[in-house]
Amino acid sequence: MHLAGAVVLTDREFNRATRARQLPLARSPLGLTTAIDRLAGLQAQYSPAPYVALWTRLGSFTRDDLTRALRRRAGK
Repeated sequence: MHLAGAVVLTDREFNRATRARQLPLARSPLGLTTAIDRLAGLQAQYSPAPYVALWTRLGSFTRDDLTRALRRRAGK
């Protein structure tokens, strides 16, 4: 179903938009909470994975950021 005036993406554009939303293309200045909200459970099945996933995506992320957030049950 197409909506009037809707933009239809090519497969390549859709793939690129999805990857941009998941932040693997470049490190982002997003805060920890915003990034976690955006990424949800991405790579969280293996405990070290969220640390690596956030480090590769966020410019100012440190391991202690996530550890503190988990202990507080909140992000910065």
